[in-house]
Formats: sequence, structure tokens, C-alpha cells
Amino acid sequence: MSVLDELEQAVREVAERVGPSVVGIGRGRGRGSGIVLADGLVATNAHNIRGEETTVVFAGDRSAVGRVAGVDVDADLAVIAVDTGGAPAIVWPTDGPARVGSAVFALANPVPEIVPDAIRSPVRSDAPLEVACASCCGSVQ
Repeated sequence: MSVLDELEQAVREVAERVGPSVVGIGRGRGRGSGIVLADGLVATNAHNIRGEETTVVFAGDRSAVGRVAGVDVDADLAVIAVDTGGAPAIVWPTDGPARVGSAVFALANPVPEIVPDAIRSPVRSDAPLEVACASCCGSVQ
């Protein structure tokens, strides 16, 4: 197996494990990304929030309106209280923190006009999740 095949397999495994926990925030062009932290709680960037309520879109295109439970503008972090409908919470690695030089993958819902096709690829056929490389502009969760 080539190094490229091994990398592709690693990306697929990460996407399969983490993908169901990745959500879209909002609808249309202003859409951002987030993750299910626990039953009823989603984390996202504060710049994705507009007002006290926001739409959260889960895998399979199920959506629910959530209420902003907390915002830290300086850290660009927000927590949304929402009916997660059984969507799995993210499972954090237990083998220690990432170190300088560690490979890091980001799953998100990038806006196609901002993140060109050359640096993203579909993760699953039933959800608009994408794997984005770290060289794209803006923040990617």
C-alpha cells in the first residue's frame, strides 16, 4: 500500500468516525459548521451565530432550531442548546494531545464559493460534509 493510499484510508476512517457528529449551522450562504458535544449541545464558532436562535442541520438533512446557550466572542466560541435527535457526540481521542508535526484533519460544511473543489472532497453520500485542508481561508472546525 502506498503512502497516498494509507493517507486516503486514514482520512476515510476519521470521516466515518467523526462525520456523524458534524453539523451545519444556519441555512444558505451564511452557513457554518459545528460539532455535537453532548446530547442537546452543539459547539460552533461565535461568528456563525446570528441572534438568539439558529438552525442546526444534522446528517441526513434533519434540522432543528436551537437556542444560543453561551457565547465567548473573544474565543470565537458558541454553544447551542438543541434537540440533537440522537446524533452522536464527538468522541475525543484518548491517546494524548496532537503534537507539532501531527497530522490533523478538519471536517466542516464549507461554502463552495469560498473553498474551491480542489481542496475538498465529499465524505458521505447522504450528508453535505466535506474534508477541508488547513490551507483554506477562515476557520474550519
